[in-house]
Amino acid sequence: MARRDAGEFTAFVLASQPALRRTAYLMCGDWQLASDFVQDA
Repeated sequence: MARRDAGEFTAFVLASQPALRRTAYLMCGDWQLASDFVQDA
């Protein structure tokens, strides 16, 4: 992966983190665990 691509992916994840966390919460039913899942991914 090119350095620029990694930077774009990081920006995407930071911008999408709230939505990703909500989706993870819907899947597991625990906010802390959802945060952990998003961080691990």
